[in-house]
Amino acid sequence: MMDQVRRADALTPDEFNARLVEFGRDARPGDTVGDAVKHGGKAWIWVRRLARHYHLNADSTGDGVAEYLGLWVRHGSSLQWTIVPNARGRMNKVAFGPEKREIPGFYLYRVDD
Repeated sequence: MMDQVRRADALTPDEFNARLVEFGRDARPGDTVGDAVKHGGKAWIWVRRLARHYHLNADSTGDGVAEYLGLWVRHGSSLQWTIVPNARGRMNKVAFGPEKREIPGFYLYRVDD
């Protein structure tokens, strides 16, 4: 499990990726970035990118993190973050890369400030 990062202490994308690499290195099957039992789909890790806030939910999985990191390794700092509709139709879910890949188990959302 990753340490929680509150909005006031939001990470840069580079810090976010470094922490995900650390988590991914030690993750076991079934691990989540936060306490998914207690916090479920709640914001766990806050990120500030291009003057916008995003949060990764506590129930994001090791498999989801691994897939995101694979895209990040392939695209580097040019990895596109595109906003797409979430399951309820609200435009706040982040999809990645030129193909706008929605990663199962990686629950990153933009917050309207």
